[in-house]
Amino acid sequence: MLLIINILLTFFLFSCTENKTVVKNEVLFETQNFDIEFEKNGFKHKDYVFYIDAYKNYIVAGSADNSISIWDYEKSILITNIVFSFRGKWGIPVKYTQNGKYLVVGAYEELIILNSENYKVISKKLAHLKGVQSIAVSSDNKYIFSGGADGFVKVWSIPGLNLIKEQKITKGEVWNTHISSSGFLAISGSSTKEVIIFSFPDLSIKKIITNDYPVEFVNFSSDNNYFLFADNFGYVIVHKIDNLDFPYVKFREHLSEVLVAKFIDQNFLISGGRDGDIYIYDLKSKNVLKKYSVGSAVFYFEKSNKYKMLIIGTQKGNVLFYKIISKE
Repeated sequence: MLLIINILLTFFLFSCTENKTVVKNEVLFETQNFDIEFEKNGFKHKDYVFYIDAYKNYIVAGSADNSISIWDYEKSILITNIVFSFRGKWGIPVKYTQNGKYLVVGAYEELIILNSENYKVISKKLAHLKGVQSIAVSSDNKYIFSGGADGFVKVWSIPGLNLIKEQKITKGEVWNTHISSSGFLAISGSSTKEVIIFSFPDLSIKKIITNDYPVEFVNFSSDNNYFLFADNFGYVIVHKIDNLDFPYVKFREHLSEVLVAKFIDQNFLISGGRDGDIYIYDLKSKNVLKKYSVGSAVFYFEKSNKYKMLIIGTQKGNVLFYKIISKE
């Protein structure tokens, strides 16, 4: 009886912690009756596009060509291209703060915060030896959660880049990181197959999941009910937050690595792979809804609720804009 009471109490405390912040649910696809249509090419990098982010009408892309580009979608013009002195192992991760005030950049071993109005450097710190692989920004604009090729995850303040917390979690590389929209959980995926769920920002470990293959990408749903991870054998695996031990659903549609996978709202998720294909899945029915071929390995994508659009970055260095069309 005491054991049952302890289990119920643990579940209650976990549920309360994760639901302290009420987050407005995002709905990008109103129903299953939609299509995605190519709209236009954006800008082109000399090497593959590693990261993309969007804030209002501004699109930023970080590339393996050692540069980032900022594009005005409405005016269809390139605002600026910034070239850095050193290149990371894979490319340059980029992320706007939620309020759009700052642009966070991982340039090789350094974290850099830029003013998003004039792109001048606000702060800069040596962050990860061997390279910054991933950055995530908390929804309250206070923290950066970074992962590196040195096997560390770290929490930094915005905008001063003061180190709040760090933890060595793998002998390999941390390939991807994300923070839940509530701000109370974080997740990482590594080359050594571990998916780790943390309390945030203190980085106490809540759960370690050992996958069968190296983990390329991790992501939380905006309603804080699910998380996913994608691996380099083609799997996209979804868990419910309140059931960390057993997967909710597994998808394997890609022929090789899944390089990016995200919840695009609380109903659907999307994945892109080295095979050049994009798949859209219905979370509730656990079915594959759509398949699209881009013609080049899909290294990253981001959504824009403002424009009902997907922004796709490819191995060929292209940034492509696809409109989401309702068929009703």
